[in-house]
Amino acid sequence: MQNFVVTIGRQYGSGGKEIGKALADRLGIKCYDKTLIELAAQKSGFSPDTIEKIDEKSANPLFVPIAPNYYGNIVGGNFEFSMSDKLFLIESEIIKNIAINESAVIVGRCGNEVLKGMPHVLNVFIYAPIEDRVKRIMARQNLDEKKALSMINKVDKKREQYFNFYTGKKWGVNDYHLSVSSTLGINPIVEMIVTLLSSEKFT
Repeated sequence: MQNFVVTIGRQYGSGGKEIGKALADRLGIKCYDKTLIELAAQKSGFSPDTIEKIDEKSANPLFVPIAPNYYGNIVGGNFEFSMSDKLFLIESEIIKNIAINESAVIVGRCGNEVLKGMPHVLNVFIYAPIEDRVKRIMARQNLDEKKALSMINKVDKKREQYFNFYTGKKWGVNDYHLSVSSTLGINPIVEMIVTLLSSEKFT
């Protein structure tokens, strides 16, 4: 099998990160999520803590949105990029290099759009009913129901703004090969993705 990449977009609290890690373990490849922060820190000189604070968050309103056909070719502007803008460009370059050199799972970071047009890329979006997401965040963050719901809405809004701004598209289930509810369970979803990867498109 040739090198391939699975990108995973996800609603906050849907379990997308856990599915990504389980898939990587099943396939014997790396899952890049927080690891991207460490790689971006090495490349940028920013501290990992600084990068984590701005990762997948707000953008500079002066930044020129990068549609898929403009990656690596910043248009216009002698203005200063914000740290968020610089981080997006750095992470995009890292993601492309990963896709060229190895098989991997990429969680978030507009991976489906950053790698658009590259062969052997499978784009997956994970969603879940709000009640399931609330329960997951309550357990993970030790929050009550009200605070968990507030956090979900806040993080989803930031992810939506980040994706929409940097890609020029609308965040959600569109533009993915597979959109699936995590209510099916981690293992069944992992096996579903493995089956897709065994199809002629990826072999």
